[in-house]
Amino acid sequence: MTDTTSTERTGSCLCGGLRYRITGPMRDVLDCHCIRCRKATGHHIAASSARIVDIHLDAAATLTWFHPHDDPNVAYGFCSTCGASAFWTHGGLDTWSVCAGLLDDTSGMVTAEQWWISTAGEYVHLADDIPAFETQPGSSAEAAPPS
Repeated sequence: MTDTTSTERTGSCLCGGLRYRITGPMRDVLDCHCIRCRKATGHHIAASSARIVDIHLDAAATLTWFHPHDDPNVAYGFCSTCGASAFWTHGGLDTWSVCAGLLDDTSGMVTAEQWWISTAGEYVHLADDIPAFETQPGSSAEAAPPS
C-alpha cells in the first residue's frame, strides 16, 4: 500500500449522514470498470484503500451494505439517504476500498491502474499514461468479469 499522506484524511457522503476519518496510510487510486462496480456506482469505481482499523466512522447511521447474491463475501457500502457509493470490501480482507470521490482532500493521490478495461463503457476515455489491464491483475485472462 502506498502511503499517500502523513496526515489524517476525512470524507463524507453528499448528505453528510456518513462521515469518516482515515488515520493511516492509503493506497493509490485504482479504477475498476468491471460490470459489478459499474452497476454499483453508475460509472466505474475509483477507489483507494485503507486498513479497517484506520477507518473511523464518525457518523454512520446511513451506512448500508449491499452483498451481491452471486458472491455474499463481497460488500458495497453506500449511504442509504443520498445513495453515495462509499466503500467496497471482500470478506477476509483487513482493508476497505474507499471511494476517492468522497474524500474531502485528495491532494497527493494519483490513479495508479485501470482494471477490467475489457468491460469499460464505450463512452469512457481511458488514460494512455496509466497502466491498464483487460481484467484484474493476477486473475486469469479467461476469467469472466463479475456480473
